[in-house]
Amino acid sequence: MMRPDTGNSLLQQILMSGECRVWIKRDDLIHPFISGNKWRKLRLYMEEARKRGVEHIITTGGPFSNHILATACACAAYGIRCTALIRGRQQPDNHYRLIGARWNLNSVYLSHEEFNERRQWVSEHYPGPKVMFIDVGGAGEYGAAGCEDIWDEFPFVPDALVLATATGTTMRGIISGRDKRKLNSRVVGIPVLFNEAEQRTMLESAGFGNWALQTGFERGGFAKADAVLMKFIQQEIIKTNILLDPVYTGKAWMALRDLVESGYFEPESNVVFLHTGGTLGLFSQRYLDFLR
Repeated sequence: MMRPDTGNSLLQQILMSGECRVWIKRDDLIHPFISGNKWRKLRLYMEEARKRGVEHIITTGGPFSNHILATACACAAYGIRCTALIRGRQQPDNHYRLIGARWNLNSVYLSHEEFNERRQWVSEHYPGPKVMFIDVGGAGEYGAAGCEDIWDEFPFVPDALVLATATGTTMRGIISGRDKRKLNSRVVGIPVLFNEAEQRTMLESAGFGNWALQTGFERGGFAKADAVLMKFIQQEIIKTNILLDPVYTGKAWMALRDLVESGYFEPESNVVFLHTGGTLGLFSQRYLDFLR
């Protein structure tokens, strides 16, 4: 099993009708299935699991979770068993489940009540020192810390870095890494669900500065998409030859174009868009139906 490599993440310039220079950090190229911020958030968990001799990793998420699929693939690469606790008792087959099964992913379906108490559920059903629990989306200190060193991969210091945000773990790690390196880059998060207040509270409580959350691009909420967004994604894929998904990167890319064209960024500034992967989401049946 091939392990992920952040060296595959190219920095590619994109032409947009604005006065700033726009670049895209191609974290979607890190690995076919452990791509984007999924690997950055998993990397330190996997290193810690290897150090501790962990034999079984338990993680959680929804039925279309890119994080679960990435964790299953990473566990296969490291020779560790993987179990996914999936929210919702009744779940139809989908391409995430079928791909995960190739890596012997064990899926357990929890009620919403059990899922809300998942840490307690894991401690009761999977006790022992050789077990590691990774929460939704890789949230936690290891997940955030794994995103800090992205700054070392840039050939210049970006004036602004733009990314999709959901739990806020990636943005938190990126800002922390920036501050440790004493850089002045502004980090702009695009919430893909209606949780701005939660993300804002988390970032403010950490004492971070020089960041922004730009709302208005949720397109109905998490994992929701409308015909306008799907048409936009279709057009942008044709323009750039870069896959975008309706859950994360499509919404954030739509926000980026709007911000660039409205003059949000300073002229001649270098703006980097972080492609956080997750492109398998584009191939869910409900989204493919939009493109017919």
